Amino acid sequence: MSAFTGDLVALSRMVSHALRHEPAAYGVTLDSGGWVDVDTLLAAIGRQKGELSGATEQQLHEILATSEKARFEIHDGRVRARYGHSVETKITHRTVDEPPALLFHGTARRNEASIREQGLLPSGRQYVHLSGDRDLALRVGRRHGEAIVFVVDTAVARELGIRFFIVDDDVYLADTVPPAALSLESAD
Repeated sequence: MSAFTGDLVALSRMVSHALRHEPAAYGVTLDSGGWVDVDTLLAAIGRQKGELSGATEQQLHEILATSEKARFEIHDGRVRARYGHSVETKITHRTVDEPPALLFHGTARRNEASIREQGLLPSGRQYVHLSGDRDLALRVGRRHGEAIVFVVDTAVARELGIRFFIVDDDVYLADTVPPAALSLESAD
């Protein structure tokens, strides 16, 4: 195997794409938790994009160590995207029985009316992404334009049958969040 000489940013993008959106395009199959063997994934990426061949698990660890957005994780020689999936088969996550009292969802102001009417919907992803950190939610919202932050009252949502899943201390997921559990906190 040749030594990796590719760009770590390009490798990170390919890993995220393969794990979150089109694993079949790379010839890999995710298990129910979204996991795949690191070597299998890296070989598939190398076949897809030759300049990324020879990448190792060590380069994946470098990406994780230097990335502000920890989009994937590695454990026992396996790798998975932590969130953001649009693959057809639903990825399972650990249910959290007692989420924080408030969670936050940042979005663009242009989405306000539809969210007030329909609630938070996954919009092409498997889950609605929520944050335990208001500032993080605001930063996410700013990526989409003039930002607003919706506050999720998790007690109300749970009374309405909504389950929450945890990715880490700052990222939570839900299938949907109904309007009754939402309030608009602030605008940019």
